Parts: sequence; C-alpha cells; structure tokens
Amino acid sequence: MRPAKLNILITGASSGMGEACARALAPLGHSLVLGARSGDKLKKLQKELSKKTQGKIVVKTVDVQSTASVKAFTSFALKSLGSLHVVLACAGLARGLEPIETITDDELEEMVRTNVEGLVKTLRATLPHLKKVAGVTLWPSDPPPVMPSTKAAEPTAPPSTASKPSCRPYA
Repeated sequence: MRPAKLNILITGASSGMGEACARALAPLGHSLVLGARSGDKLKKLQKELSKKTQGKIVVKTVDVQSTASVKAFTSFALKSLGSLHVVLACAGLARGLEPIETITDDELEEMVRTNVEGLVKTLRATLPHLKKVAGVTLWPSDPPPVMPSTKAAEPTAPPSTASKPSCRPYA
C-alpha cells in the first residue's frame, strides 16, 4: 500500500508541465525533488512552494541529456527523501517551432537528446527504486505529429511532436 503522502521526483520542474505539476502537488503535502537545468528558477520555486506545503521540497540542477547528471539527481533524491513513489519525467524541449523543413540538425539533435534520450536515462536511473515500492512513472505527451490541415499530408505540428511517439513503448 502506498503512503498518503508521496515522494515525487520531477524533471523539467523550472517551467511548463514540470512546474505545473510541482505547483499542483506541493499543496497536497507530498514531498518533491525538483530538477531542471535552471538552478535559479528552481530555488525560487522551492522558496515559494515550501510556504504552501508540509511536505519537503528539495531542488537540484539536472541535465537529462547527461547520464552522470541523471544518476546524481536520482541519488540526491533518494538521500533527501529515502525513497521514490512517483517520477514525473517532464523535461523536454520544443526546438524548431517553425515548419519542419526549417529545423536545423543542431536543434533536432538537442531535442531528441532531451525528449527521448533524457526520458530513457531518467527511467533507467529511477525504475529500480520505484520497483521496490511499486511506484509509477509519468511523462507528458504531445499531439500526433500530423495535425489536420487544408493540404493533404502536410505536417503542421512542430518537429518536437515527432520525438514523443518514440517514447510510447515505455508507457
């Protein structure tokens, strides 16, 4: 049986979906380990959320593109909270928001390293610990890569949506 108050690790917590999850979960009294590349934003969020919860809020910078960084973040989470019940893998990039034919190789590669490899590295580091307590993992998803269009088979979604379906086998 899971405890009423959970220990939750969140990547991408400095903005977007990760920040929204942290803001929604903190007032419920869960303990959160917040990670992102932006340390200043994390510290500001920690200060704000600590006033709204009885749970513990700890932060550490993490770059999900780096295996060493993800391992260090996971170790920090375990040392800070003792265990993990939930992992919210929200780190992601939306590079190339213009039409797909204009995305550069650098933008594409950075996006895939974060959105796909970052998710796999996060799961690889945290799953052994989640299995000990029957924990769960969650991550956001984008709409399908081809959206309705007035022209036949014209990809209109940003290229970032193409990186998300490759993560579906892990769902």
